[in-house]
Amino acid sequence: MKKILVLLSLGSSLLFSSCKKDDDPSKTEMLTNKNWVMTALTVDPEYPVYGSNLYNQFKACEKDNITKLSADGKATFDEGDTKCLASAPQTTTGSWSFNTTETILSITDSKSATQSYTIKSLTSSKMVATYVEELGGINYTYELTIEVK
Repeated sequence: MKKILVLLSLGSSLLFSSCKKDDDPSKTEMLTNKNWVMTALTVDPEYPVYGSNLYNQFKACEKDNITKLSADGKATFDEGDTKCLASAPQTTTGSWSFNTTETILSITDSKSATQSYTIKSLTSSKMVATYVEELGGINYTYELTIEVK
């Protein structure tokens, strides 16, 4: 009887430990080949003039901008349906990469400026990430939310 219980216990533990789907998307798969649009941007501590909700300060022509990341490390930045400056190109390109643990996403724009984001949460349709910037001796922590359009 003890052997049967041990075998049942072992069998059920193998069953439950193998329940992770092999087809769960990787972080790269969750990020790539989608049109991402910023839906929120906050800062802490808040700015004296603008407060903590910076997204509300953006113009409509900035809120429709699209970022698309490719699996080969390329990034495309599109002005969306409305351009703020008519003479600006509709699209520009850059690159992106993860750190080795896929917890920090670095994006380089067409002017070779790189911003690194610490990923707080990531699904196939939404990412929340933070980055820190020092201005005037104060460290500001920004929280960015992007969603698939």
